[in-house]
Amino acid sequence: FFLIFKGIGLADTHAGLALTYLTFNLPYVVWLMMSFFKQVPRELDEAALIDGCGPFAVFRRIVLPAALPGIGAATVLSFVLCWNEFLFALMLTGQTTKTLPVAISSLVTQQGTAIGAVCASTVLAITPMVIVYFAIRKLLVAGLSLGAVKG
Repeated sequence: FFLIFKGIGLADTHAGLALTYLTFNLPYVVWLMMSFFKQVPRELDEAALIDGCGPFAVFRRIVLPAALPGIGAATVLSFVLCWNEFLFALMLTGQTTKTLPVAISSLVTQQGTAIGAVCASTVLAITPMVIVYFAIRKLLVAGLSLGAVKG
């Protein structure tokens, strides 16, 4: 993988790392979102089409808002996977493009561990995850009541 990226000039770049994360997270997100889109009742689509909406308007006004909890869940899970990823970041980044997990691991050396710096950077690393959790938890809970049509 590194040799391919080095050959096309994407090693040690942010674009190469973003492309790697996109490549490995996209199938997971598509698989996750398929189940959310399948849970949107077909009756809502048909009712909107009868009321005069076009296919894109049905998607934008009906399906997308109904699947918003799934989009939020996929976003959070994709963010977590990218934020905590270590192996590709270690292999594909250099001094100028290293990610936080790689930078934290570089604080552990043969001469010793800078324990204060490791603790501070670990708190720094988990802070965005905590913020994202508290910002989106209501959206994730809303996914439990996804159905909009009474049976």
